[in-house]
Amino acid sequence: MARRDLEQVFEMVRVGDTVVIRAEADAQTAQIFGSTETVVAQAQTVSSNAAVGQ
Repeated sequence: MARRDLEQVFEMVRVGDTVVIRAEADAQTAQIFGSTETVVAQAQTVSSNAAVGQ
Protein backbone atom coordinates (compact mmCIF):
# COMPACT_ATOMS: atom_id res chain seq x y z
CA MET A 1 0.00 0.00 0.00
CA ALA A 2 1.54 3.27 -1.09
CA ARG A 3 1.30 6.45 0.95
CA ARG A 4 -1.28 7.97 -1.40
CA ASP A 5 -3.42 4.84 -1.02
CA LEU A 6 -3.27 5.14 2.74
CA GLU A 7 -4.17 8.83 2.56
CA GLN A 8 -7.18 7.94 0.39
CA VAL A 9 -8.33 5.36 2.95
CA PHE A 10 -8.14 7.96 5.72
CA GLU A 11 -10.32 10.32 3.65
CA MET A 12 -12.94 7.59 3.20
CA VAL A 13 -13.32 6.34 6.78
CA ARG A 14 -14.46 7.91 10.02
CA VAL A 15 -13.68 7.20 13.66
CA GLY A 16 -15.40 3.95 14.59
CA ASP A 17 -15.45 2.50 11.05
CA THR A 18 -14.16 -1.05 10.69
CA VAL A 19 -11.41 -1.36 8.09
CA VAL A 20 -10.15 -4.67 6.72
CA ILE A 21 -6.95 -4.61 4.66
CA ARG A 22 -6.59 -7.67 2.47
CA ALA A 23 -3.36 -8.93 0.97
CA GLU A 24 -5.01 -10.23 -2.21
CA ALA A 25 -8.13 -9.65 -4.26
CA ASP A 26 -11.00 -12.06 -3.74
CA ALA A 27 -14.71 -12.32 -4.64
CA GLN A 28 -15.70 -9.64 -2.13
CA THR A 29 -13.15 -7.10 -3.37
CA ALA A 30 -14.21 -7.89 -6.95
CA GLN A 31 -17.81 -7.13 -6.02
CA ILE A 32 -16.78 -3.78 -4.50
CA PHE A 33 -14.10 -2.69 -6.98
CA GLY A 34 -15.17 -4.60 -10.09
CA SER A 35 -12.16 -6.87 -10.62
CA THR A 36 -10.23 -9.71 -9.03
CA GLU A 37 -7.10 -8.71 -10.94
CA THR A 38 -4.16 -8.31 -8.60
CA VAL A 39 -2.04 -5.26 -9.36
CA VAL A 40 1.64 -5.78 -8.77
CA ALA A 41 4.00 -2.84 -8.52
CA GLN A 42 6.36 -2.67 -11.44
CA ALA A 43 9.75 -1.04 -11.52
CA GLN A 44 12.14 -0.40 -14.35
CA THR A 45 15.80 -0.82 -13.60
CA VAL A 46 18.63 1.03 -15.25
CA SER A 47 22.06 -0.51 -15.46
CA SER A 48 24.85 1.37 -13.69
CA ASN A 49 26.56 2.06 -17.03
CA ALA A 50 23.46 3.68 -18.50
CA ALA A 51 22.91 5.73 -15.35
CA VAL A 52 26.29 7.47 -15.71
CA GLY A 53 26.01 7.87 -19.48
CA GLN A 54 28.54 5.22 -20.45
